[in-house]
Amino acid sequence: MRHVFSRFTSLFAAAVLLSSAGVVAGPTGPATDQTQDTIQQRAKNLTGYYAFALHLSGRQRRAVQACTYRHLQQLDSIKQISVVYADRTGPGATGLPPQDANQIHARYEATMSRILTTGQFSTFHWLLSQ
Repeated sequence: MRHVFSRFTSLFAAAVLLSSAGVVAGPTGPATDQTQDTIQQRAKNLTGYYAFALHLSGRQRRAVQACTYRHLQQLDSIKQISVVYADRTGPGATGLPPQDANQIHARYEATMSRILTTGQFSTFHWLLSQ
């Protein structure tokens, strides 16, 4: 029985590594439709989590999903630009993005603070810090 569990665990770990290889490897060029679908799915998943954790109303849920989608798109575009920048500057380049991710996060939090109640935003901010 122990051998079966060990074998299952090994296969599961291999499947996780293979399925996440594209995410770990990172982008190699401009965002594709598949990337946009992934961003949309991530935004939907995060919104579902926030809706559960923050007890969002329907209106809030729609606004949070739109805001989260824009936020993830902006972060993805920085990652895309960073890869292109690193490719152009050669090996050993830092690949620093021209746009500051901290500004994107600050805009996201500012927009979320207008959507959420004070208590919800406090919980949201706590969730981000975890």
